[in-house]
Amino acid sequence: MISAFKDSRFPPISPREIEFLTVTISYLKNFDKGKDAFDWEIGKHGITISFKVDDHEFGSTFLPEIALDHFGNKDDTLKALIAKSGILCSFSN
Repeated sequence: MISAFKDSRFPPISPREIEFLTVTISYLKNFDKGKDAFDWEIGKHGITISFKVDDHEFGSTFLPEIALDHFGNKDDTLKALIAKSGILCSFSN
């Protein structure tokens, strides 16, 4: 509920939009390490990334449908996943 009204990445949901909303739940478990960054299937696998640069830790997760609905290819999805981690904001001037 908090993300519907207070997620800074999106405008808040207005009361008139509520009747048109649907809810989907994704349950992520048992993350397996891939052989490389491209060892996953669009629309089937959720992906997560975590890494450390100097003393800063970064990480982010996408649900399985994010790549399919918003990016359509692995390159763009991975770029967006890295950007979502916050690294670009942390090291920009």
